[in-house]
Amino acid sequence: MYFQNPEAKTGFCVDSVYVNNSRFFQEYSASAFELSFDSTFKIGDPLKVELYHKKGCQPKLLQVFGPRRFDPIKFSNERVSDSAIFSVDIKTTAKVLVFVQQYRWNKWIKVNGTERYVESGHFEFDLSKEKHSGDNKFRLVYSDPFSRKSCSMAMVFANREPKFKFHYLRDENRVVFDQWTRYELYDAYGNLINMGEGTELKVAQYKKGIYYLNYDNESGKLFLKPKK
Repeated sequence: MYFQNPEAKTGFCVDSVYVNNSRFFQEYSASAFELSFDSTFKIGDPLKVELYHKKGCQPKLLQVFGPRRFDPIKFSNERVSDSAIFSVDIKTTAKVLVFVQQYRWNKWIKVNGTERYVESGHFEFDLSKEKHSGDNKFRLVYSDPFSRKSCSMAMVFANREPKFKFHYLRDENRVVFDQWTRYELYDAYGNLINMGEGTELKVAQYKKGIYYLNYDNESGKLFLKPKK
């Protein structure tokens, strides 16, 4: 389940989530977040989700993916090394297209350049470029033509490199990062308006106002006042 989580007067809208009357512990300090119950519930189990939020804002359910009723591919022996090499054994009856996802900014994101047609065998994916500070989580995904997904176990390794910051250089109409990073920029309403990678983000084209910036494995609030 994917939810939009707008800004409140202090922080973001959602305070807590309860699933079947039990608190679901997760971080909600982002403009959108995912609730996943794949390993918790079986087909046919009752499911009640309650969101408690601050006054003056309203979270929104964006999308729901139901339980998988198909199993065209099997993953096993998943591993990820400290150098971010993800390895997995795959068993399938036909050649299928798979890709890697990374859990970043409270959601699963497709890793560009990892799509690969595979048959049964052992496979490795070099994800060293995708490393961010802190815990890194990856999984391999197969999606059929009906957008039904089958996922490997998520594997985690810790990157000991320190976190870094971004800096808004108003006179130059750009945001610079202390290191290379992937980034996303959202407007005040939670709409994605820019995404990319690198050490800087040009912002001259945007209007004065509040924005939200995802970078590294962090999220930050940004007030832009472009110089004309």
